[in-house]
Amino acid sequence: MTFKHTNRPGFLLGFIDFFTAGLFFLLYMPLGGLQDEIEFILGHKVMPYWKAYLLGIPSFFIYTLVWMAQIAEELKGKAVELGIEGPYTSWWHMFGWNVFGLLLMGPAVATHRFFGTLNAVEKELNKRSGSAPERKVNHTGTRRRIHDKAGNMNHLQINELPYRKMVIKWLLERYGKEEAVRIWRKTRKTYNSWLFDLPDYGGKKNGHANAIYGGLLIFALYPALPDQPPIEELQGFVQTLFMEPFTKLGKVFDLNRNGNMWLIDKIFQKVGERDRKDARKYPAGFLNVNEPYDRERHAARYHFTQCPNAEFAKNHDLLHVLPLLCNCDFFGIEELHGKLIRCGTCGNSEMCDYLVVGDKNSIAAEYETVTDESGFLISRKKTT
Repeated sequence: MTFKHTNRPGFLLGFIDFFTAGLFFLLYMPLGGLQDEIEFILGHKVMPYWKAYLLGIPSFFIYTLVWMAQIAEELKGKAVELGIEGPYTSWWHMFGWNVFGLLLMGPAVATHRFFGTLNAVEKELNKRSGSAPERKVNHTGTRRRIHDKAGNMNHLQINELPYRKMVIKWLLERYGKEEAVRIWRKTRKTYNSWLFDLPDYGGKKNGHANAIYGGLLIFALYPALPDQPPIEELQGFVQTLFMEPFTKLGKVFDLNRNGNMWLIDKIFQKVGERDRKDARKYPAGFLNVNEPYDRERHAARYHFTQCPNAEFAKNHDLLHVLPLLCNCDFFGIEELHGKLIRCGTCGNSEMCDYLVVGDKNSIAAEYETVTDESGFLISRKKTT
């Protein structure tokens, strides 16, 4: 794994998280890739932050703090193992500053030390991996690296996707073991065959890697289904597959709260900045354009002028499958007690636009969500 964010401003992140009562990291951990990075460095699965947050509520977040302190201690051990000089984060540094240094901006101080250690570890791991040999290509499809002509492109393998187990489980329940095995084999074969001709998206380095390669999985899966069910019949399964984090986050996050709306706009802005940096290296990826936050009406806006899933669908005669992916966004925002207002996607329009508001916002009442002739959910202004 190559780490891209090796200069995270720990004090600033801690400051924001402190004044949002921990809500900031509910979004930053999964969307900023922090959860995946920590698990990779520590070498094991880590309880998701949203779960530690919820479990911490009855104990006034002591549980959450202990969870954070344990991660800090493990990270310290990794830094020592790599020969990195201190000072390090630690169990007591994280716990002590959060409890006893509360009036002195202790949480921000603890977070600053934590990210200082994390940044140093990631830089060292990047340095060491730069001289590591590439794994050889084999033909099993499980650990194969796919390269472009220059030999520098790494696409995600199907077995690396977080959705694989859920898809296989769904196939077993719907088709039975024998047919499920056959469908999965065909899906995997199709997926692997496409990897050789894909443009360079940056592989795991791309902030939207799961969206891009998860979309590829759905594109490979649908043609392999023997009964070719109507697209809308699979919508519930696909949106659950991709939007489970939003469902969990919606238990504590509500876009009808002005602070939560402001926070999600900040996340959108940060993601947009990351996407534009990625686009300079990987021009075939998402092209993201930020728009100013509407403070008066508490509305967040941005849009994509290019979507790799839409481009792939157009080039492979799979536009009829694309709504399965695009329509998930409506469900995801609804889970956050919000409403997505979208007039089109890159599959049926020149751009994919996002206007996000709380579902009790007056703007939400001005629009209705309908299905167009191609199966895409779109927003239409109500007529009086």
